[in-house]
Amino acid sequence: GANGQRALSTSRIVLIHATAVGTETLKNLVLPGIGSFHIIDEEDQQCGSSQTHVPSNFFAIHEDPKACRARVVCELLSELNDEVRGSWQTVSSIIDADYSLLLRDQQRHLIPGSLLVIAADMPLQALSRLSSLCWSLSIPFLSVKSYGFIGTLRIQTPYHSIVESKPDNSLPDLRITYVTNSQEDSASPCAFPELKALVDSIDLSSLDDAAHQHVPYVILLVKAMEQWKTKYNKTSLPQNTEEKESFKEFIKSMSRNFDMQLNFQEAYRDSYLAYSTRTLPEEVQLVLEQTTTESIRTNFDLMVFSLKLFMEAHGGRVPFNGSIPDMTSSTELFVQLQQVYKNKANEDFTKMREIVSSCTAEIIALQQQLKQQETVEENSKTFHVSDEELSLFCKNIYNIQTLTMHRLDMELQRCCSEDSKKNGLSFDLEYEEDVKDNLLMACMDPSDPPHHTPLLWFLVVRACDFFQMDHHVYPGSDGRLLSLQADSEEVWKKMHTILHSMGLQDVELIQHHLTKNHVAQAVSWHNAELHNIASVVGGVASQEAVKLITHQYVPLNNTFVFNGISSVAAVYKL
Repeated sequence: GANGQRALSTSRIVLIHATAVGTETLKNLVLPGIGSFHIIDEEDQQCGSSQTHVPSNFFAIHEDPKACRARVVCELLSELNDEVRGSWQTVSSIIDADYSLLLRDQQRHLIPGSLLVIAADMPLQALSRLSSLCWSLSIPFLSVKSYGFIGTLRIQTPYHSIVESKPDNSLPDLRITYVTNSQEDSASPCAFPELKALVDSIDLSSLDDAAHQHVPYVILLVKAMEQWKTKYNKTSLPQNTEEKESFKEFIKSMSRNFDMQLNFQEAYRDSYLAYSTRTLPEEVQLVLEQTTTESIRTNFDLMVFSLKLFMEAHGGRVPFNGSIPDMTSSTELFVQLQQVYKNKANEDFTKMREIVSSCTAEIIALQQQLKQQETVEENSKTFHVSDEELSLFCKNIYNIQTLTMHRLDMELQRCCSEDSKKNGLSFDLEYEEDVKDNLLMACMDPSDPPHHTPLLWFLVVRACDFFQMDHHVYPGSDGRLLSLQADSEEVWKKMHTILHSMGLQDVELIQHHLTKNHVAQAVSWHNAELHNIASVVGGVASQEAVKLITHQYVPLNNTFVFNGISSVAAVYKL
């Protein structure tokens, strides 16, 4: 949509380490039209030549095999979309680079929240520092990796708001059962006044057959409820199954030829809309509960807080979104019905606009009283909710969500061994129980066959990463048999350290299906890059990046693992 494309066009992507999986991810973001990208790579990384060897990165092929990889990749990706601006730079070492300086340079002159960082095939030492920095700067961060036939994606964001989650099935918000502030008896609501006026203006008995079968089912439901209450001397809506079935049959009896009248069939099918009220999903209720005056940091938070005030002032109801579903109807009646809901939505929007405007000054004043000067300055710059932004929020109130993911650097700390702590990581138990519960649940649903469960391969690759952190080279660098065996034994030990740190050592899936054959195969890969694996992971990573940039759809939380041997994938919360 236009909102998502606008967000894409103002975004800036920073790719660190221009490997195959990194360039594949960036390619899939350049094509739909991000604003700009910047590549940071090691200065000694050179391109390959297709005439001298089979390349592992199709975007790093050049006539001069000694050409700078960052420059060549930038040039080739820029050719895919003339409207996307690309730039590049090199650093002496990916591990020792000053990422704080590099990222702060990228943040200058950018719209807050428009920067996203992608790290490709990063060593754990640098990955831990970079993820910690991105967390502190509130920058969405993706780590992508292609290791032999295994590909992984890890997403990290300290706080992510979703306005357009776009669920597959969304119920219409027609408010046929409507409770006003003046109604003391909430058990007998009726249609809101504007809808009631339209319903009362239509006399079904005076309509000819053609007009009768083109009355919108919303109007039929309101009339049916009124007549059903009168006929059966009811003062409340249908409560039990018997009454609900009675109401459905009453709708059918109102038709002149039920089998030929689609509008009455629609009313019969959606009869529940006449006696049920749509409640906010648990995810939305949780967002409302967690939002307080002190927690407001973004426009989204401000609109959520304003929604709370609106609901308090209107008996708990939320603003109308102004849309109605397609239905069998004459053009004239459909337009009239649509206008009724649109006018009601505009009325609620005006009230929300007033609340948002009044809240802005009050919140800033309160934060100043708390002497949070830096926070006040940052938030005051973002508290400019446009009419378009507020309108979009009001239309998606039932679908809003927030998401906070676990920190990647803490995940690495949790898995690190005693030998690895000397490299700058320390053991942390903050998320251990939560992670353990999620992984235990995942282990109960293995792949077929179980030994190809992606989690098993993820653990092996993670052990290889820790091997590299200790020895500055990935296992399998020496292809002689004894060296391969020695590397496999050490990776096996490191993997068991990881298993114990996650509390998975006694899980049946691990005990019976994770073997030394997994380790031997991973060691034989020696961190090889396969472009087809990189392409799959890059496709998934770019899709998740678009979700983070546009605040549309719900990103996966938080680790995606692709097993290219059996072509199966899974998502784990680590």
